[in-house]
Amino acid sequence: MFETSGTVDVMEKSPWLKYVLWFAAGCLVTILIFYMLLLPLAKRAAAESAEKAAQQKFSAELEKNPLEAQLESTKAALQTATEERDACKARFDRQTILYDNTIVVDPSKTWIIPAGVEPVAVGDHRVTYTYYDPKTKRETVHFHPQRQ
Repeated sequence: MFETSGTVDVMEKSPWLKYVLWFAAGCLVTILIFYMLLLPLAKRAAAESAEKAAQQKFSAELEKNPLEAQLESTKAALQTATEERDACKARFDRQTILYDNTIVVDPSKTWIIPAGVEPVAVGDHRVTYTYYDPKTKRETVHFHPQRQ
């Protein structure tokens, strides 16, 4: 007279299914804990051991040939300083141009800053900004500034 669904009968007939689901949930929680806690610790330990190995290698080279080791460290420091200088210079080689978008068809230039900065929009103005690179003589796409 009354029919029951087949899934209810299967759940009632197989009590081990509940244990399998609890086991799967436990495995999932274990994997999440491993991913959240243990992997960052392992990465940090690997970075520290690599740094320690590099320091030991530098000390060994310094004992063998102090001038050569100092030259290599000076070259590495010069390379780092050169990369930082180029990044800073590239930022100040370009210009930031702010456009007023109240007229959608033809936005007008509001101001030009001779540096690559990210403006912050205050108020109800609809504005966009672009970067102009004098080397390529091109502007980037229009970005919407952050709101304050």
